[in-house]
Amino acid sequence: MPEQKKRIKRTDPNYALEVHERYLVIKFDGDLNASVIAQTTDEIHSDPAFRKLNDLWDLRACSASNLNYGQVQNIFSHIRSRGFREHKRSAILVTDEHHFGLSRIYQALSENETQHDLSVEIFRDLASARRWIDSAEE
Repeated sequence: MPEQKKRIKRTDPNYALEVHERYLVIKFDGDLNASVIAQTTDEIHSDPAFRKLNDLWDLRACSASNLNYGQVQNIFSHIRSRGFREHKRSAILVTDEHHFGLSRIYQALSENETQHDLSVEIFRDLASARRWIDSAEE
């Protein structure tokens, strides 16, 4: 039987959240920028239902041409200032080299965060990302 999911619609046209049994999917659309990511992370952090869910950040349908290294550092700092959630895994789903490079910067910053046990992995196909998220220990 296929996994049940509940799509949560948001007023912002740049992203949508899908809640699955064990993880949250954040799907971006349009032009991705630091303020959209900050707004998204604020929304996720403010909902107690999302506190322990692992997440899958789907960047396949967005453009991130305006994002750069400094902005990724600012995004990471913003997330760290909010306090990390209790989840253990974040998958980032990408299709191009620019998305991969930005995601790799975020991954490296996360690896240097010694106070939180969070694993970040980057994927190019949805099936692999979901398998990795689903294999996380509770």
